[in-house]
Amino acid sequence: MTYQPKQNRSSLSYLRFFKQRVLIPILLLCLLVLPGCRIKSCQQEDGQQTKPENYIFFGNEDQPINIVMWYVFEDPRVMQTLATKYNAKHKYVTITPKQITNFSEYLDELLNKSGTDLAPDIYFIRHDWLPRYYRKLAPMSETNLKRDPDAVESVDDYVAKFFPALGSDMIMEQNVIDETSNKETTKRNLYGIPWGFEGLALFVNKGHFEDYNKAFSDDKINVPLPTQTMTWNELSEASQKLIYTSSGWAQVTKTAQGTTVTYDKNKVVRYGAALGTAVNVQHAPDIFTTYLMQQGIGIVSDDHETVEFIKSTNTSDAVSALNAFASYSEVWDSTWPDSINAFANGKVSLAFGRSYQVPGIEKNSSLNFSVVPFPQRTSEASSWVTPAYYWVRVVNRDCEHPEVAWDFIKFVASTEEMQVYSEATLMPPARPELLDSVNMNSNNYAVYIQALPYTKTWYKGDADDADKAISDAITMVAQQCCSQNVAQQALTEAAKQLEQILKEYE
Repeated sequence: MTYQPKQNRSSLSYLRFFKQRVLIPILLLCLLVLPGCRIKSCQQEDGQQTKPENYIFFGNEDQPINIVMWYVFEDPRVMQTLATKYNAKHKYVTITPKQITNFSEYLDELLNKSGTDLAPDIYFIRHDWLPRYYRKLAPMSETNLKRDPDAVESVDDYVAKFFPALGSDMIMEQNVIDETSNKETTKRNLYGIPWGFEGLALFVNKGHFEDYNKAFSDDKINVPLPTQTMTWNELSEASQKLIYTSSGWAQVTKTAQGTTVTYDKNKVVRYGAALGTAVNVQHAPDIFTTYLMQQGIGIVSDDHETVEFIKSTNTSDAVSALNAFASYSEVWDSTWPDSINAFANGKVSLAFGRSYQVPGIEKNSSLNFSVVPFPQRTSEASSWVTPAYYWVRVVNRDCEHPEVAWDFIKFVASTEEMQVYSEATLMPPARPELLDSVNMNSNNYAVYIQALPYTKTWYKGDADDADKAISDAITMVAQQCCSQNVAQQALTEAAKQLEQILKEYE
């Protein structure tokens, strides 16, 4: 045994004590804590780089998010329910719906505030207003495209879940520099999503058909069923035969030269169809331009530069089509109340209407009323075209949290939520897949959903000015029915006005 001085033994004991009771625990603690700190630090540092591609910040306790949404037509309870359901998914996001009850006031507010920080985060525009608004909007990002619901890789994949017209109405192309190749490429931006579809269909007073068929059992006209698409020839025949006066039914005479309808305008009790002019026929520009497209005649070229119906290859057919359309003015009176009011009061047997007009008609319980599809040139579905009409939700350009705003719009536009929205608002859904599952408590809405695969629109630039140009052409021919020269002049003037509009929106 080696001898050690007492003092040295004491020092060694102290060192042993310090090592065992203090130093080793500290070292062990460092081994446990420091790597954890290092790993946590890496996670924080790398977090910005390793977040998933479709990451969206939905706020937190210190940074709650509020999204303001303007609306006009919906029931406030429906909109609040949507907001509450979304808040349940993202507890730090509040959707604040604000109703502007006067539509004119809403339009004035948009005109003055859209595209600035005074505008709401979300509002709605009509499907043909995009040229007027897109510079004031934030398009859907790739982040939102790749998120559920309906996670997809491209804008075109997403809009394919709706109806054909959406792709031509709500997508605009932009030239950008590709970050990988450093070359210019074209990016397709989606600016709006519909929550419903209002379309255009034919309102039918079945009671008037039945009255005629009782009076002329040997010359019956078919009462169109909700699943039956009338041809324009069938509609023309019905519009003539269904005119009823205080002296009885109009006299319809068919000869080799054509059909003559004889009646006293001063004694008319009800007309057969409200059509042929734009003076008191609601939706006349959409009806006529769809009539042209059904015959393969375009309105405006895909590049938004050329008026198609005035091209030499189309002009003759377009002139004939305008004359045929305006000839309906011979069986309708431009001094009568507008088409929808006349129909609601039993003064006309056939009129064109949108889905939002159905409830008002249904209030008149004395009408034996149904809605049938928009008329077609033939019964062959391959040539069918129906006019699209719908509203889309958009995100303001100066929105502080555009990703969250778009996420909410997509949430309501999902299959599940759109069904709930449709049934609560009586707005036909914008997804064809919901045709058989939505319960609107009335067969009169199914027709609009059936039309979705055949929808088509045309680029208007300024929608109001473009519609007026078409309306003026229709009315000009109706008032001087029905000269080839007049129709040619009317179409030429309409084309001139449309070309000017297109230049303004280049």
